Amino acid sequence: VIDIDGRVVALNAGASQAAASSFFLPLDRIARALRLLQQDQPVPRGHLGAVFTYRAYDELRRLGLREATEAATRRAFPDGTGMLVVSEVVPGTPADGRLEVGDILVSVAGQAVSEFVPLEALLDARVGAEAPVAIERNGVPLVVAVPVQDLEAVSPAEYLQFGDAVVHDLSLQQARHFNRPPRGVYVANPGFVLASAGIPRGALLVGVDGAPVAGIGDLEATLD
Repeated sequence: VIDIDGRVVALNAGASQAAASSFFLPLDRIARALRLLQQDQPVPRGHLGAVFTYRAYDELRRLGLREATEAATRRAFPDGTGMLVVSEVVPGTPADGRLEVGDILVSVAGQAVSEFVPLEALLDARVGAEAPVAIERNGVPLVVAVPVQDLEAVSPAEYLQFGDAVVHDLSLQQARHFNRPPRGVYVANPGFVLASAGIPRGALLVGVDGAPVAGIGDLEATLD
């Protein structure tokens, strides 16, 4: 999306006739990806396996945010109205056992964070390493070391087709819906071979013939 002065101001991410909310912005991370692509470099994307939401200060106080932390954050981000809070933790991801729902994010690698874009930038720069994450949990300050995983490692990049069925590795987003670790094979289309066995579209295959299935590689080996 380009304005009248020729500046790129948003990315058209979808379409809806009933709403005008089909734009992706801000473009900070898009600009970073473009620079890396222009340099013929990969575009690492970091994640912890946790979902963060933005909460206002009055809600954060009910979660136990300390007065000193709120004051320091307000000084660092005078235009801000709140901070990030863990709303989900995907089982089997780096955040599992380290972060909990309701944890208030204070800083990452010593850098204060209160919004999504700076958090994404910090994680993208630390793929494959551990990041010290400072949180407040029920009013208690904690620092936990969380490995930063490459999002590409848990994003399906291929599919397997057999008997008119189409399957692929379980993605991180689908793992959130299933509330289970991002392992297994997702049934995108059951075809006649899986449908005849009563396995519907959207099912998750975790084992075949008594053998565990972590991805389509295991399934393909079992079928062979």
